[in-house]
Amino acid sequence: MLTVDFVTIMDSTLPPNHHPSRASGRAVASLALGILSLVLALGCVGMVPGIIGAVLGGLARRRDAHSRTMATWGLGLSLAGIGLSLVMLGSFGWLVREVRSGNFTQRGQDLSVWEGVQAPDFTVTTLDGKELKLSELKGKRVVLDFWATWCGPCVQEIPHFIQLYSETSRDQLEIIGISSEETSVVQAFARKMKIPYVLGAAEELPSPFDDVTALPTTFFIDRRGVIQSISVGYHDLASLREKALAPDTTGEPKAAPAPPKSGLEEPTVARRAVPVWTNSLPAAAHVTRGDWDGDGVEEVIVTGGDELRRVSWDGVTTGSLKWPQRLPLVELGKTQSGEPRILGYANWGEDVHVLDRAGKELWKYASKSGVNGAHWGDLDGDGADELVLGQNGGGGLQVLDITGKLKWELNRFGNVWSQAVIPAREGQPGRVLFTEAGGSVHVYDASGEKVGQFELDGDYCAAMTAAWMGPTNGIQVMGEAGDDFLVAADASGTVAWRLETDASAGNWRDLQFTPGDLDGDGEHEWVLREGDNLVVATPAGVRMGTLELESAPTSFTVISPRTGPGRLVVLQGDQLVGYELR
Repeated sequence: MLTVDFVTIMDSTLPPNHHPSRASGRAVASLALGILSLVLALGCVGMVPGIIGAVLGGLARRRDAHSRTMATWGLGLSLAGIGLSLVMLGSFGWLVREVRSGNFTQRGQDLSVWEGVQAPDFTVTTLDGKELKLSELKGKRVVLDFWATWCGPCVQEIPHFIQLYSETSRDQLEIIGISSEETSVVQAFARKMKIPYVLGAAEELPSPFDDVTALPTTFFIDRRGVIQSISVGYHDLASLREKALAPDTTGEPKAAPAPPKSGLEEPTVARRAVPVWTNSLPAAAHVTRGDWDGDGVEEVIVTGGDELRRVSWDGVTTGSLKWPQRLPLVELGKTQSGEPRILGYANWGEDVHVLDRAGKELWKYASKSGVNGAHWGDLDGDGADELVLGQNGGGGLQVLDITGKLKWELNRFGNVWSQAVIPAREGQPGRVLFTEAGGSVHVYDASGEKVGQFELDGDYCAAMTAAWMGPTNGIQVMGEAGDDFLVAADASGTVAWRLETDASAGNWRDLQFTPGDLDGDGEHEWVLREGDNLVVATPAGVRMGTLELESAPTSFTVISPRTGPGRLVVLQGDQLVGYELR
């Protein structure tokens, strides 16, 4: 009886429908559902527990002060799960649209360099076990389609190939579909689709056929055996018919493209990196370069501890200012009048900050999900730099003007790992290049229009940069392809050379390479990490020299004078050393 009276008294003092045990249960349930929502969000199915958890958390927050903290956590985690689910659903929707349109398959090496080249011979093993050599079909037009039964755009094209096959004679045209799947799988699919043309598999394919990384990829070969055109992705019947029945090429076939060099070519005369100055900088952690006072000579900008320090061309510390330790990464930009703008941020930090040279913060831009990187560059050629910001976890890529105003953005990428800005110059438009969660390199113009996409050396790339190397070499991309190679390529993805490395495919935070003109000839070279050492290599893949170090460098950069050779600046521990290539 006393118990009943106690409950009655408690109920009379609480808001209607409020029960402490129920409120606590709601808070616990909200927390559990919030955690579950975050986990399931990775599979795009965290919305339902997130919504329920948010409702329960909201109710518990309003009705029970004792469980308010737990309810707040539950509400926050549930909302985070809902948000992450929306990001993942958006990314998944983009992927589906890309696959259906055929755009997703348009990745890989640029095979167009093989158009006009005599097709290398190889053997196809057909579904009935017979062997067919490509060279035996000379005198006929040949369509080679690399496909798979699981590839949506491939399957979408098959009725077009069937129609093309039925309206032409075998003296006129042969179609061969090549798949790497099990014979039984292809046979069952062929019966279902009633495919009349030859299907089979091939081993030990020569280039360019072994370079196919996207499906479908279709080669159109004329009666002379010359690769006339190559199509990547889905194409309609009219397009396939036009390419399959085009007039034969005329003149001599082109020479086959030379394979990219593996390793660096040794120079006729090796150069040495000679130290010209040393500066001791306690607590130094990161170096970059920039023209601080607008005199045309770059200085070294050093961050570490709670200071930003400037070191001159001659290695003398010329100034410092207080600097937030939370912003270890720095890059210098400039206004139209030449005033420097200091960009400061941290990998996975919450925002980027822009300050003047007195250290006064002018503006900041909040990240939606963590900063992966940010870089300055004058994209539109107006004299003032733009800021290109790449974000983690669905934050996408943003381009801001010198005052922090958003100019354009791309929100359909899961993670934007690395970014590079190619400033506009006379006759050369500005470009933005970046890598993303799928491992491809994307190329956009100054207004945000896509102009290219490729896989670096056909592999996954996260760590990447690009630079204008000079009039001879133009834009060159340098990046880590998979776990095995540093790769140099042009802006279309055509590989110039590769260097074996022990880097990781996902290593986008640590500096592995930087460009600079170290011999003063007007063309830039690459400085690359090779184990604990630094290598200077030309855009063509010639090893100019090697700087042997006792341990791996903490950070390094190249500073440039008004004219003449630049200097390689290396930070090891608290020792900053300037080198010249001689």
